[in-house]
Amino acid sequence: KEFVSQKKNLKSDLRKCTAFVKKVKSGGSWSMVSSSSSSLISGGGGGTGTTKECAFVKDIKTLNLSRYVEEIASAILEPSKQMKMNDLKSVVQLCMEMHERYEEIASAILEP
Repeated sequence: KEFVSQKKNLKSDLRKCTAFVKKVKSGGSWSMVSSSSSSLISGGGGGTGTTKECAFVKDIKTLNLSRYVEEIASAILEPSKQMKMNDLKSVVQLCMEMHERYEEIASAILEP
């Protein structure tokens, strides 16, 4: 995959990666933000070319999170998280983006 070849160019900064994991655990950035990039989850912009994507997507695309996959999966599944129906698209997109880059997240989510 393209991601595997570019993995060495991703940031492995411990501070940024742990901050990302903390954001997922807190659920504070589940909101969708406008983006001009292509995404499977569109914001229904009426053909304007803009989509909405989870605020986490930029971090997923720039950070090497391979050491944190299981921790992120357990944070997504954490029962104490008060998730709203509006957050569902963001959670699904987070899972999709993570699975696109880290296939092992599927087994971590399905077999906690």
